[in-house]
Amino acid sequence: MVASLGYGVQELVDAAAEQADRIAYFYNHHFTSEPAERLAERLVTVAAPEMARVRFVSEGSEANETALQLARLSETDTGREPVR
Repeated sequence: MVASLGYGVQELVDAAAEQADRIAYFYNHHFTSEPAERLAERLVTVAAPEMARVRFVSEGSEANETALQLARLSETDTGREPVR
């Protein structure tokens, strides 16, 4: 984000420091945090009200894997044979 928001912007430094005081890094597959919960709620409300949940991932390959898993689960849950 430094490349697109700017290096040394005090507002960003302060926000990062405040966030670091609240929570340490952890892999979010099994855990959540208050900021992630707020963002997920906003995303569902604003961007996609028909969605029930939001799952945050850290990279494109993880996003692709998650999309494939969800598509397969959807097919299985509806009784259709998954595409192979």
